[in-house]
Amino acid sequence: MMLKLPIWKARGPIAAAEIVTVNDWLEGGLELHFKVGGIRRVNAVYVHVYNPVVGGYYVEFVDGMQGYVAAPLFQSLFMPLMAVRGKPPKKRKRLTAGK
Repeated sequence: MMLKLPIWKARGPIAAAEIVTVNDWLEGGLELHFKVGGIRRVNAVYVHVYNPVVGGYYVEFVDGMQGYVAAPLFQSLFMPLMAVRGKPPKKRKRLTAGK
């Protein structure tokens, strides 16, 4: 079962997660472990193009494409839409005067 990544706001929604561990995988690929839990395995082409490192963000676009964004850039460009895909962030209870 695939882990559902948190959703973020850009021009359109993207799914992304912070990388906490990177392990070698088959034929030059890597296994990326996320702060939110779960893993993704990426092939050697992804590794060559993006060179993902711990602290950066693995990104999945709506069209199925994968990418990588360094942490400072990601945190300055994107804002979270949902904590986990399909589950909106918890809303705060409003306090009303006199009640």
